Amino acid sequence: VLSVLGSGAIGYGQPKAQTLEANPATVEGAGYCSSEQLQAETTKTGLVETAGAATNEGATKTESCPADMVEVEGEHCQVVEQICEEFISEHKDRCAKYRNQVRCLGKTTRVHVCVDRYEYPNRAGEKPTVAVTFNEAAELCAADGKRLCTGDEWTQACEGPEHLPYPYGFVSNDASCNNDKPYIIPNDSAYQNQETSDAEVTRLNQS
Repeated sequence: VLSVLGSGAIGYGQPKAQTLEANPATVEGAGYCSSEQLQAETTKTGLVETAGAATNEGATKTESCPADMVEVEGEHCQVVEQICEEFISEHKDRCAKYRNQVRCLGKTTRVHVCVDRYEYPNRAGEKPTVAVTFNEAAELCAADGKRLCTGDEWTQACEGPEHLPYPYGFVSNDASCNNDKPYIIPNDSAYQNQETSDAEVTRLNQS
């Protein structure tokens, strides 16, 4: 999983949507997001094992996923009713507290995949990689024998089987999300200049 910043701003256009048809999950059990060759080499009796891949210290291998990944399984709802009862600001753009009840109002799609435990490079305590294009992110995932999640897969991993508005529940925790930190206005010129882009990304990165 990678954070993708600035793909439109620097002329790469809109990223191509990831679909299950283009990136089928073919491993028995959980749909391990890896290349077909790695799947063929590492799938044994319906379980997925990574060959020579680094894992996080203390991580525990689940039934169908490597130790550095988490199994996500459930019915992803295309339209979820999540009612905000208390907004964070007068702009009403972010919610402090949702009603402790959600409803699925749309069609559902079955999701069963393995997702990295942490944002790329998927190592505990390490800052996530940012300021890469969609294509660069896809290449980094492919180098690890994986692929980027589809929108449905990512949303299901965040919402869980109960379709929670926040991964941890119904009330916003301002210590959990970077978007609750003060907004830093980006300098587009500095970001697009190869000599200053790294320093600008470091200045903006609040992870």
